[in-house]
Amino acid sequence: MFVTAILAGAVRFGRGPSLFASLIAVLAYNFFFMPPFYTFTIVDPENFVSLFVFGIFAVVVSNVAARERSEALAARRRARAAAGLWRA
Repeated sequence: MFVTAILAGAVRFGRGPSLFASLIAVLAYNFFFMPPFYTFTIVDPENFVSLFVFGIFAVVVSNVAARERSEALAARRRARAAAGLWRA
């Protein structure tokens, strides 16, 4: 669920907002799903490792999606330029 929100943010808005969504997702995961619940405290070292891995995964996914977004925008610009040359 969190990764879907990160992907949507990256595809729609780009890298900056998706990195912010990654940070929010990591904090929300810690707050809602890791004991002690409803705090940002990390008691178990294994939880710290899983939170760190989730954070790295979220950042990588957001960067890949943002890069794909920029490639798609560049392809659209190139297609418009080629269409303009074809008409001329």
